[in-house]
Amino acid sequence: MWTGPSRGRKRGRGLLEARAKALAFQARLRELEEGEKPSAYFFQAARARRSAPAFVGLKRPDGTVAEGSAMLAVAEAYYAELFSRRACDPVVEAALLDCVSARLESEEAQSMEADVSLEEVREALLSLRDGRSPGHDGWGGCGRDVRSPLLYVLFMEPFAELVCVGTRASTGAAAGASGEVLKIQQYADDTTLFVSSARSLGRIRALTDLFGAGTGSKVNLAKSSVLYCGCWRDDRSGGGFSVCTGGLKILGVRFFARDSAALNWEARLNLVRTRLGVWTRRQLSLTGRVVVVRSVLMPLLIHLAYVFPVPARTKLALTRLVFRFLWGGRYEYVSREQMYMPVSGGGRPRIPLKLDVLHACFVSKVFLERAPHGCYYFARFYLAGFFRHLVALSHVVPRSETPSPVYRSVMRFLRQCPSPVLRGRRPLTTGPVRQAGVPAGRDPVRSTRRGGLE
Repeated sequence: MWTGPSRGRKRGRGLLEARAKALAFQARLRELEEGEKPSAYFFQAARARRSAPAFVGLKRPDGTVAEGSAMLAVAEAYYAELFSRRACDPVVEAALLDCVSARLESEEAQSMEADVSLEEVREALLSLRDGRSPGHDGWGGCGRDVRSPLLYVLFMEPFAELVCVGTRASTGAAAGASGEVLKIQQYADDTTLFVSSARSLGRIRALTDLFGAGTGSKVNLAKSSVLYCGCWRDDRSGGGFSVCTGGLKILGVRFFARDSAALNWEARLNLVRTRLGVWTRRQLSLTGRVVVVRSVLMPLLIHLAYVFPVPARTKLALTRLVFRFLWGGRYEYVSREQMYMPVSGGGRPRIPLKLDVLHACFVSKVFLERAPHGCYYFARFYLAGFFRHLVALSHVVPRSETPSPVYRSVMRFLRQCPSPVLRGRRPLTTGPVRQAGVPAGRDPVRSTRRGGLE
């Protein structure tokens, strides 16, 4: 019996099935590649980002609104009046300069006032690295704006000295500072002042007016806000400044009268949900999703992790969101214990643990290195007893054994994940107590709530 046609039919069907599988594999591969490549989605998002902060109109001094090309004339008139030349009081100017403690030698002053030569400009430009901002390959885009931050720092130094010298010692915030008082914090163009009474707030307003009279500058009262905390949180006077009701934003972090950590992390968690919702629509491989988590989500969380610890509820919600995104809402084929392995062993980065490490390391570094930072005094007040095996206790300044929630989270994390230094620590009472300045036979740590220091 001849069976040739049936064999040929089977062979042809096998070839067609293999070709169909190859086409399906290529289609899936192309879908994944297009999902992870820049496409119309990225260009649409870029256009939306450019159009979001666009101005549609500017208000004139008389209250009318200018639109279109008329906005250029309104903006030009506003900045021409803002940066117009004004006469400065020479007496006030001399008083401001007298507050500055740093002085230049005569040779340094002559060098600073001398004209800049072309050779110096060329040497400065060639010393800049390529591919950086600013760099000599991108000088045309920034130009003389490179000098603006340096000039601003020099310009605001007299104001900082004026606040420190021209206010009373009681003005500001202090916690175990042994006389040091935190009055002002400055970073780039952001200035934060700490006051402890209504009189101090009025004094700050007088100092800003004095600084404006000596330099010709103005304080933007619309962008200068006052946040009342503690027993003053219901005050709405403002002292001439606008009263902040929705949290005072300082360097990207909002501070509230209470529950600042929970409110900040709740807002950041909502932002993570929004970002993951956008990326979930794209067809990504597991590796591509991990790249999104590390490149898109982590930058949203790292900055805040240095300031506030992550609440337990936020950790749980964040872990669920990340795992649901990694597996596309489907069954988790790899256990979470396996995912928590070291990256070198095949695991994936664990976000909550990384955030806890960043916060604990930053706070511990501020305390142990005794950095010239305003947070050092508060860290010393709450963490001196915990780190008494590393830093000798001093009875000159007070300390507390009942830390605030921020420092309590640091102590809890260090106890759960101790370093070799903490694992082998010994109480101070077992060693030579006199080296720490503590009389023999007395308790080296005493809570400030039970009668202060001895």
